[in-house]
Amino acid sequence: SHDVKNNAKWTKAGKDLTTKRDTRITFQQEPDVDNHGTKYSMTVKNSKPEDEGTYRFEVESSKISESKIVKLIEPKILIVKCDETLNGKIGSPITLTCELNIPQGHVVWYHDGIKLTSSDATPLKSTGLVVKNTDCTRTLTINSLKK
Repeated sequence: SHDVKNNAKWTKAGKDLTTKRDTRITFQQEPDVDNHGTKYSMTVKNSKPEDEGTYRFEVESSKISESKIVKLIEPKILIVKCDETLNGKIGSPITLTCELNIPQGHVVWYHDGIKLTSSDATPLKSTGLVVKNTDCTRTLTINSLKK
């Protein structure tokens, strides 16, 4: 009897993905109780546009193969909750909060139409601005309010 695990492979554009050293790709093999067989799966984390294409799964020992076309769609990023109005004392800190529907969202902070900073930037200490990103929440702290 052949060890199916060694004879199973995933390919894309003719290249064997099981031998590729891409840490974003993981493979799983587990019993499929419902069908009295084995379930194989491949996961690509943090997919990129170049991950689109036709993927093929083959089990060499049993001449079984299956191809699937993978199309990627960009998730729609929505602002779930954002501070409308905040009041603060001149000279004290204030934190603006914006909540998004997905963690990958990018936020740009503006004051009177002028860009202050963005969620993927690290503002200089001299600006008095602090940016924080946690899951779906983006915050901008202004260390000392000015009029």
